[in-house]
Amino acid sequence: MTQATEESMSTRRGGPALIAAGLLCLPLVANAQTTPSAPATSVAGKPAETLETIVVTGSYLGRTDTETPSPVTVISAEEISRSGLTSIADVIRSVSADNSGTLTQAFSGALAGGASGVSLRGLSVDATLVLVDGHRMAAYPLGDDGQRPFVDISSLPLSLVERVEVLKDGASAIYGSDAIAGVVNIILKKQFTGLEFSGSVGTTSKSDGTTQHYSALYGFGDLKSDGHNVYFNIEYRNQSQIYQVNRDSYLNQLDLTSYGGPDLRGGIPGSLAPYNDTAYTIPGQVAPLSGGQSLNGFYLLPGCTAQNKVGTTGCAWDTNTYKRIQPHTDGINFTGRYAQELRDDWINTFTGSMFQSDSEQYRQSNLYNAPVTLVPFAWGGARTGNINQFDTTTTQIVLPANHPDNPFNPASPYYAGAQAYYGSAFSNYVGLPALYYGALTDFPAQHSLYDTDVVRLTDDVTGTAGSWNLIGSVGYVRVATKVTYESFVRASALYAALANGSYRVGQNAKLNSPALYATLAPTTHDTAVSELTYVGLTGSRNLMPLPGGNLAVATGVEARWERINNPGEPYAIDGDIIMDGSFYARGSQSVYAAFAELSAPITQAIELDGAARYDHYNQSGSSFTPKAGLKWKLAPQLAVRGTYARGFRAPGIAESGNAGVGTSVAPAPSDPARCPTTGSIADCGL
Repeated sequence: MTQATEESMSTRRGGPALIAAGLLCLPLVANAQTTPSAPATSVAGKPAETLETIVVTGSYLGRTDTETPSPVTVISAEEISRSGLTSIADVIRSVSADNSGTLTQAFSGALAGGASGVSLRGLSVDATLVLVDGHRMAAYPLGDDGQRPFVDISSLPLSLVERVEVLKDGASAIYGSDAIAGVVNIILKKQFTGLEFSGSVGTTSKSDGTTQHYSALYGFGDLKSDGHNVYFNIEYRNQSQIYQVNRDSYLNQLDLTSYGGPDLRGGIPGSLAPYNDTAYTIPGQVAPLSGGQSLNGFYLLPGCTAQNKVGTTGCAWDTNTYKRIQPHTDGINFTGRYAQELRDDWINTFTGSMFQSDSEQYRQSNLYNAPVTLVPFAWGGARTGNINQFDTTTTQIVLPANHPDNPFNPASPYYAGAQAYYGSAFSNYVGLPALYYGALTDFPAQHSLYDTDVVRLTDDVTGTAGSWNLIGSVGYVRVATKVTYESFVRASALYAALANGSYRVGQNAKLNSPALYATLAPTTHDTAVSELTYVGLTGSRNLMPLPGGNLAVATGVEARWERINNPGEPYAIDGDIIMDGSFYARGSQSVYAAFAELSAPITQAIELDGAARYDHYNQSGSSFTPKAGLKWKLAPQLAVRGTYARGFRAPGIAESGNAGVGTSVAPAPSDPARCPTTGSIADCGL
């Protein structure tokens, strides 16, 4: 049985968090990064065949048996090639353990748009550690929901992958924070000689969503015979978009009520139900007022037709042209690796990579929190209750009395229709301002473009000193994401344009100039940067022989420094963007750790494993994390294994206080003419 307890260094959460147990079928295909081979023992005076010692994700110890007490799923390059998948993100999503909380580039409205994140065992992206060749990657500069740090796997190359190892067990005692749910280790080719080209093109039955993937790999020199190996790899991937309206059945609909789902049509129908209105009209038509109450009707300007009325709750338009089932993405990756034998069995390996990926995200048109294209309404001077909730001098959404689209303005083309609609009560509202409930249908859908550049430099030195196998590592990773925002409406600019009458609403939007739209929704940019620098030293050795093999120990130290600077979307941080949210985060964090691991094969059938790690974070303090494991082979093809572990997750930079969220939603203001003096929520519909 495997038991793990998730803890936060800032807020401890005690008690069992995860329980798992497993039966293991042996042998399984598993390759991992190599370390010097273990010396073979002789039998009856004959030299035994030398067995390759490998390091499996979740352990620092080299072993000949790839099955450790912790469950590891290995996806080889051959399996990836046979699958037809063209991205690391798709490969990892094929693993059943990657489920709830996973991020994809197709998720519209995400604060961490343009990226893909891994969430093993449903514990969210910040609980899964992503490694490349056993080393950490810098976090994506935009956190999930503005808070949770994660690694963007969509920017990583696929053609250079030798295998992907997925550890489905808590590993904080081995790797530290954010490995509570498990680890994904993407292992690149150690060396390559020759020239290799590959390519694939695929499309859908509707000739959209075309995916192209091309790569070239060239290498020379053999590490064993020549003492060095050099290779270069370049990869390009392009994925075309799929519009939701181009799909049949429920996929091209927004009203999913017939399938037991929500009604997602533009206009958010139903949100005005508490107003209890039962009559609607189109300009020029007259409809009876509900219950004889002359103040409970809506007057709709052009933009809402009779067939778009939704019961008694509002107006909607059944269109989703902005929605993408699959967004357009592309990327190009370049990696070079130079491995050089130094002396004896010491090897230095330098890897330099540059990844670039582009993605986009669409959101629904700029909406106000109301269900109709336009619902102007005036408060009457005879009503005094709650009048302070509506003030024309504030930044409420108001059509001034002299606005050309105000139906209570005698100069408005809608004056006659409103007069017919309100009947005898109309005279109470002539010359007064009107409340504006509506959607800005003349603006395109909000569009964000994400351009991410990743630079990764690593250097590893491996060798032996006495009886110790040593690995020293140093690395630097920088991720920069430039975001371009299109059609995001500035609240202050819109309020000013409504106040001076320069912005025309409804179908009169054709009267607005391109210059005005550029002022109301300027194209803006920001660039968020995340950096990681690390250094580490690990040593392992055999202590003594046991009946099942060698008692082995590994120990090491590491330090890393992280920095994030995300300025946030311009204007949104100040609450000056309609129906949008953004966050900023800036700060740095340093981490120092020491760890040890012990493996004891008591017999040929029973192996015990233990590990412990001490981490110190400059912002959130220290943590000691233990882990113990057992593997018991019942038969050559069958084994039982389990682990007990405690885990922790230190808060990221965005969670440590050097961050904030800004959002601007224009709520439906309280109207004293419709809201009784009691001001109750049920009566006012707020």
